[in-house]
Amino acid sequence: MVTVKIKENSKQAKLFLDYIKTLSFVEFVDSNSNIKTTIPTMDEIVAETRKSRTKIAKSYNAKK
Repeated sequence: MVTVKIKENSKQAKLFLDYIKTLSFVEFVDSNSNIKTTIPTMDEIVAETRKSRTKIAKSYNAKK
């Protein structure tokens, strides 16, 4: 296990954190309270996006 401490005060740091949250092998643990944070995997994000796009397409096509 590797521990990395990242200061979140720059745009690059925030973008990097957003990216690594999508990786399946990354787990975030809050060092202050020892509570594990559940971050969805990239596959889960893609599945939810597809569901949302399908719903939007159905409602858009129903208007025509």
